[in-house]
Amino acid sequence: MTSVVTIPEVLVYPLRQGNAALAQQYRDILFNSQGLTTMEVVPVIAEIAAQLRADYNLRTPDAIAVLFEL
Repeated sequence: MTSVVTIPEVLVYPLRQGNAALAQQYRDILFNSQGLTTMEVVPVIAEIAAQLRADYNLRTPDAIAVLFEL
């Protein structure tokens, strides 16, 4: 399981490089891989992520990722 926050994290490199094919491969993996679910970040997840950021000095994407690993 991962969150939609993963999208801007993984697309930065191929977009900077102008590599549309690689960006599409990443999208395909995130949205079409069997066994991988990409979830929306709902308010309760955002609230818990904020607490994790406050407690552990995490970046927002890392705090959200931790929640989806639980």
